[in-house]
Amino acid sequence: MVLRTRAHAHPPRPAAHAPAVPGGSSARGQTFAVDHGEAIFVINARPEKLAQQVESTRAQLTDAGRDPSSVIFSAMVTIIVADTEAEAQARFQEYAAYVDTEAALTLFGGWTGVDLSDLHEDDDVADVQTEANQSALAMFTKDPSRRWTVREVAEFISIGGRGPTIIGDPVQVVDQLLEYQRISGVDGFNISAAVRPADFERFEQFVTPSSAAAAYCRSAPRLR
Repeated sequence: MVLRTRAHAHPPRPAAHAPAVPGGSSARGQTFAVDHGEAIFVINARPEKLAQQVESTRAQLTDAGRDPSSVIFSAMVTIIVADTEAEAQARFQEYAAYVDTEAALTLFGGWTGVDLSDLHEDDDVADVQTEANQSALAMFTKDPSRRWTVREVAEFISIGGRGPTIIGDPVQVVDQLLEYQRISGVDGFNISAAVRPADFERFEQFVTPSSAAAAYCRSAPRLR
């Protein structure tokens, strides 16, 4: 879901057609996005890995005869913000207390087509062939930095899904967003929320009025 706040919602404008905004994380998704996308939704908790994907897709756009700068890359992030860092961290811990491992694994199975319910929570998640969401599975099974257990996957996706969870006061949130953007090379963000609409409302209350966020929104690229 894209957050549209009263302060920075894009005004309506005439358009010859509805913009095509596909997901572009899997190989098939990238191919479709290169052919048809005007904006591309991407997801990865690690900005350095996402940077490789963004660079690859932009190179494919060039090879296809398209201007890479004409396509907007928007990364999903989950924001937990409060007036102070301590309050934001306390809210995150409260959310974590409600995590349901079984429900999280059901969500994972819906994404990937892979049923982990027969595995022990401490078992590693292995790579398998699937016709479902391949990038969702690959994030955990092809991570060169570590091996993920079933429990770790469930805990990770329960709050932020496959994207990063950014926690802090308004200044810290904006700083983390800008750092993620700097490393990954994305153009903007697809704001998600752990609790809806409460976290969207807190984003509007705390982050939107900040001067750094206002400056970013004025300079951010838009669909043409």
